[in-house]
Amino acid sequence: MNPVLARYDDDPQGRSEKLARVRDELSYAWDRPEGVATARSLPKRLGYPPGVVAQVGVALAALEANKAAARLRGARVEPDRTATIESCAAQFATIDLSPVAKARIDATHRGDRAALDALFAWERLAGANPFVLERLASIGDLSAVSPSFVCACGEGRAFVADYRPFLDGVSTAAHKFITAPVALFARGDGSSALAPVAIVIDGRVARPGDDAWDAAVGHVQVADANVQESFFHLGRVHFLLEAFAMATERQLSERHPLYVLLSPHFHGTLAINQAARDELVVPGGKLELLMAPTLEGSLSLVRRAVASFRFSTCTIAGDLERRGVLSTDALERFAYRDDALLVERSIREFCNGYIAVAYATDEEVATDLELRAWLDELGSSEGGRLQGLPAVSDRTSLVELVTFIVAQASIVHSAVNYTQGDFMGFVPGMPTSSSAAAPSFALPTEALANEQLSFMLQQTMVRVDRLGDYPPEHFRDRRVAPLVSQLRASLESASRQIAERQGERLCPYPYLDPATLAASVHI
Repeated sequence: MNPVLARYDDDPQGRSEKLARVRDELSYAWDRPEGVATARSLPKRLGYPPGVVAQVGVALAALEANKAAARLRGARVEPDRTATIESCAAQFATIDLSPVAKARIDATHRGDRAALDALFAWERLAGANPFVLERLASIGDLSAVSPSFVCACGEGRAFVADYRPFLDGVSTAAHKFITAPVALFARGDGSSALAPVAIVIDGRVARPGDDAWDAAVGHVQVADANVQESFFHLGRVHFLLEAFAMATERQLSERHPLYVLLSPHFHGTLAINQAARDELVVPGGKLELLMAPTLEGSLSLVRRAVASFRFSTCTIAGDLERRGVLSTDALERFAYRDDALLVERSIREFCNGYIAVAYATDEEVATDLELRAWLDELGSSEGGRLQGLPAVSDRTSLVELVTFIVAQASIVHSAVNYTQGDFMGFVPGMPTSSSAAAPSFALPTEALANEQLSFMLQQTMVRVDRLGDYPPEHFRDRRVAPLVSQLRASLESASRQIAERQGERLCPYPYLDPATLAASVHI
């Protein structure tokens, strides 16, 4: 039968009883991580989508083959020896270095400081963590920087990546070091390119060309990696979406139009999050092994990411606007922003058409009891515990919320997950810890560097769905078929535009190309 709102269902009792059974089998826990809503246990039907386990196996085999080939070439890993750019490059035997890694190696070997600084700035806009850079409105407590930066700030050409709100007070693991730096950037006169100006760490200022500059850049990259992994990736994507996935299963009948729309974008989310709780965010797990903070320090970032969620500033446009970088007047070229907004437009158009099919009037939205229960559970202390959810009272506001969910599962997750191999697999580019305290800097040991390479690459090798592709007969309502066709055409157009943009970029940024853009968080 076609999806139908509860008020029109021919079997309301059966529908209600089935939802009650789902709520019995799928209950909440809030202790892993503490205070974050997660599934206590999963029924088998909510396990990994077909193909995930097989692809993980293929990825692990490829990584083992790469390790074996590196050893045959003589690239031995000495567990206690500090990694170098050469030792890390040597670990890529059967797996290719990414374009950004190659650019970094080439610039280092040439001694091209300008090229390295250009890469450093470019990664704020098209790297693994494009969510920190903000336009700086006033100099505030950063008056130690150069007069030219003060001038740029007054003219709206100054930008800051400030890691203090994330990392101040975070506990650090033994023999690992992380700081809470402030990196300052500016657009030059008549230039659209961003350039680094200064880095402030614990009151010390380093500028391009200073002896302390390379070490300061290293500490920024460590801070960026940890904020990316724990705050934005685990917190703002994986565990935030778990709350939405849980409420969708528990409060929306599988016959509800919203369940039909959203369920493909939750494929594997609860399963991969359960695996993370069992293997990643536990004592001795990868989070503790690789990251600079203690396990509790990293988990505090996860908790803060979910607790600080507010819908108005966490949509793609809302986040960019809050940071002052939504307009091209601020930054003419911003790869993440430009591609994300383009793809999100296609998602919104599809969701708008779908909601118009599902709800004939705004009144049907306002009186949809399952939708009300879904929203209530998302914000309940006995449910998702999310704050700052929008007031959904009509079709327009509902379109914005479902667009956010689909975009978070596809666009935002791809921006943090599928960038990991390219930017974080080559450890000198984005190490997750320093083995020396500021103002010095040193890469982690070769053993840890090799673990980071394998972990980051594995995450990017698994992809079992694609945005815009739905299973046959998924949408039983024939009115949806032309909307899906329009969505695919719109995504194909976006893909062509993104391909055209690559030639203007310092390095390729293919991660949001709909040709390969994953639809769900399944890895």
